[in-house]
Amino acid sequence: KQKTAYEIPKRDWSSDVCSSDPLCGLAWARLLDGLSPVRTGPFVVLRYVREGINVLLPVASIGGDVLGGRLLTFWGVAGGLAAAGVLAVALFAWLCVNFAPATMGPDSNGYLVQARLIATQGKTHLTTESPVQFVGMHWLETTDGVFRSRYPAGLPLLFAAAWKVGGVRAALLVNPLLASATVFLIFLLARRFASGWPAVLAAAVFACNSTVQQHALDSDAHIAAAFFLTAGVLALLRFADDLAPARGLLAGFLLGMVPTVRYPEALAGVAIGAWLLWQVRPVARVWPAVVGAAVPVGALMLHNAAAYGAFWRTGYALTNEQTGFGLNYFVAHWQS
Repeated sequence: KQKTAYEIPKRDWSSDVCSSDPLCGLAWARLLDGLSPVRTGPFVVLRYVREGINVLLPVASIGGDVLGGRLLTFWGVAGGLAAAGVLAVALFAWLCVNFAPATMGPDSNGYLVQARLIATQGKTHLTTESPVQFVGMHWLETTDGVFRSRYPAGLPLLFAAAWKVGGVRAALLVNPLLASATVFLIFLLARRFASGWPAVLAAAVFACNSTVQQHALDSDAHIAAAFFLTAGVLALLRFADDLAPARGLLAGFLLGMVPTVRYPEALAGVAIGAWLLWQVRPVARVWPAVVGAAVPVGALMLHNAAAYGAFWRTGYALTNEQTGFGLNYFVAHWQS
């Protein structure tokens, strides 16, 4: 990896956050497992080739990605599949270039502080130790001195698992990883409705979206919600193909994770449930998806019951935000 004149005398190796070539090669191999005849070794070589070429053009840093796609195609990976894989890795590399181990905004505080509490103290609530202690705006007081985040604990659990492994830096890399994986999942999902290259275009639109990149570098829930929703819909379509129980359980679990990450996206469950009832015959055969979804949703309900006094209540109930979605609010604020 290139080092700046500042980094070398200071022995600052922070820019090596993505420089583990064997691990990157292993990640490529896992990503394309079952879809490519290539094993881990060539992917490690590909990583070195790609980085070596990108060093020659540090501003563009694209030549290695182009050659990487050509090599994948030469090794027998379909062109569209190779391009989608290159897009996913290129997005992750770009996010690493712009990565800093810090958070921004009150939303990220609501998630990351939860993650720290889970990782270090095994709890999701914050107990203040001083009347002048800083508490983020999305932390709401339930009893004297006890604050709970208005956001669900699904994403903080993922952050906490990474925190246990590599501290706050690892936790903050979860969203970049999920964003990159979502690029590849969008390609696989779009490929069910279009040929390879239009599916690559769909993945590219997501990867090149500046809003996606912004949220990927923040520790809020939008990227994780997109990941679980895309992965869940893809798994659900494959479940509908053959009604294999394992696929149904996986699809249900992935889709059930969506409201544990971000409550409003639970509305997608209405359309998904209607589609299942319309698509699957006999209807009773949807049971694997229902059971899979019940695991994360049930855990969320148990958490809400303990935190807010009832399984149907959420952190939003503490500020009455849910009234904004009611019919009475709509009628009262209707403007002709």
